[in-house]
Amino acid sequence: SVRGPASTLSALDDIVNRFDVPGNAPKNIDLTVYVVHGSSEGEEAVPAAVRPVIDQLRNVMTYKTYRVVDTIIARGTEGSNIQTSGAIAKLAETDKNQATYDFRLTGRVAGEGADETIHLENLRFTLAVVTMDGQPQSLNIGTSLDVKKGQQVVVGKATMRDRAVILVLSGKVVD
Repeated sequence: SVRGPASTLSALDDIVNRFDVPGNAPKNIDLTVYVVHGSSEGEEAVPAAVRPVIDQLRNVMTYKTYRVVDTIIARGTEGSNIQTSGAIAKLAETDKNQATYDFRLTGRVAGEGADETIHLENLRFTLAVVTMDGQPQSLNIGTSLDVKKGQQVVVGKATMRDRAVILVLSGKVVD
């Protein structure tokens, strides 16, 4: 118990409320996922933020053009399921309809400051495409990986005939 003038008690109450928080409160994870389409034709459309990664991909892949067909923004609390789904533009003019995607994972945070790492468990990206001949095709990328603060990671590639979908991801921990 504490005794004193009302102003002191009010200030003390404010201090207790600010500092009396659980030490292991879950952190928030922000993810930016670029869905990149690589092909032998078409116009190139790559934002400056992902250009260095695309330049590296050119050294290991034979696609002539790269296009970011969608940017997925996802936020969640560490330890919980992070999930989003939606539709993106056609990957190519030969596709019959828009493609739909499902993106999900569980994120965990390890380390502090410059050593902070986001561990992405059971990351799953599924892209459903209906080709011009009416055939449904499902492209899947799945893995678990670590992402350091400020790092962009090529998560994986799924191929469909002479083109591919490449997932590039970055993440950060926010308070």
